[in-house]
Amino acid sequence: MKNVFYIVVFAIFVISCNKMKTSKYTGKYYGKTKISSWSLNQVENINQTIIDSIIVVLEGDYLQVKQQKIHLDSLDENHFYEEGFHDYFSIKFVNDSIYYRKSDGGLGGGYSVSFSGIK
Repeated sequence: MKNVFYIVVFAIFVISCNKMKTSKYTGKYYGKTKISSWSLNQVENINQTIIDSIIVVLEGDYLQVKQQKIHLDSLDENHFYEEGFHDYFSIKFVNDSIYYRKSDGGLGGGYSVSFSGIK
């Protein structure tokens, strides 16, 4: 009987830790977005900074950030989660802040979007 009690307490602890982690990341973040694009045929690169917001939503075991889905187990606070090479994406959560970057391109041109904000 004692073993069943300990198993139930452990299961509740594990489930509650996962919920604390998700609520820590989800929500609306306010900050600045920097947009850059370039092309071989362009004389000038386009660079723009705007005030913006990002909403982070929980969908099952994944966080949805813009068009990207990240599995919760892949996130580690204070470390960047990264994927891709030419089509590159990275995200980092630090306390109540988010750092997001998406870029794509090749030799002919490309773009980069970065966001840093706070909840």
